[in-house]
Amino acid sequence: MRLNSESRIALAGLLGALLILTLFEQVVRHRLASLTQRSVLTTESIIVRKQHALPSQPSADILFLGDSTVEAGIDAELFTQISGKRALNLGLVGDLITYGDYWMLGQYLKTHPAPKSIVVWHTVDVWPRPLNQALFGFTRPSAEDQALAFRFSVSHLRLAPGLIHWPVKILSQNLQGFLYRLSDVFRLRIWIRNALSERMQAMDIQGLIETLPAPESRLANRVTRQIRDTGDLDLSLSQESRDWFDLLVKRAEAHGIVVYLARSPLHERLASDEGIAKSLAAQNKELDNMVSRYPAVVPLATSNLVFPDAYCHDDKDHLNSKGRSWLTRYYAHHLK
Repeated sequence: MRLNSESRIALAGLLGALLILTLFEQVVRHRLASLTQRSVLTTESIIVRKQHALPSQPSADILFLGDSTVEAGIDAELFTQISGKRALNLGLVGDLITYGDYWMLGQYLKTHPAPKSIVVWHTVDVWPRPLNQALFGFTRPSAEDQALAFRFSVSHLRLAPGLIHWPVKILSQNLQGFLYRLSDVFRLRIWIRNALSERMQAMDIQGLIETLPAPESRLANRVTRQIRDTGDLDLSLSQESRDWFDLLVKRAEAHGIVVYLARSPLHERLASDEGIAKSLAAQNKELDNMVSRYPAVVPLATSNLVFPDAYCHDDKDHLNSKGRSWLTRYYAHHLK
């Protein structure tokens, strides 16, 4: 059967696309092999680094779980020196919400004996979030966890105006998650973003990039913008955060692990905002009520620890080295 010119063009395009995807696959596999040595962090590379490094980590008495405020806020070595208890910092990223804690504890238990306790916290604007299904897919969840995630996301759909928005969002993120599970080709953006970030940092071509303000000014502007955005948020706990926290507690109880629920460090400018303070008080009350349902969960605090602007690193939630030392010492003395 003879192909007309349009069919030949279409076939050539398809073969070309398959060739490009094959090349991408090989490149990605090569790049992922060295991902854990890269200096530029992305959301996905934090997950990959933590997971790949875990089997070689020594067993710990206490695990710190949570989002990037845990990752940035706890110096595990310093905690171990002060408290005498070996600690591991397994903080991940906010968009995984409490599923990230549940998943990371499961990953740890695959290769280590159960720790005596875990400390969990999330920053104030993470508790209200739904689970990001694309990142969920990136963790390569079990079939059981996939079914749970779908049930959790679908069972909490809101009526209008969310009747259209939420199904579309969930389907979109589930598609991204499926693509992540399908092939490493779709992880290509990890090293592309790393490469672009490094290239932009190295560029110094006059007139090509707008002159940036001093780092201190950029940080101040960013914190101001984030505080304004936080004031516009509903800080009520999402049902998905509650659902995955419930599974985390059940997993801990099954292994005899004590769960400590802490509160995230809070920038002094957030604490001094009257509207945000009111929303935070309501969120902390929700957390207190949630904790009261679990005999295995011990509350470490009922309000957030406030830190000064001098301890701020790259945004309103992340601590610099001084802040990290301050927070680590606080928990080391309280958990001796």
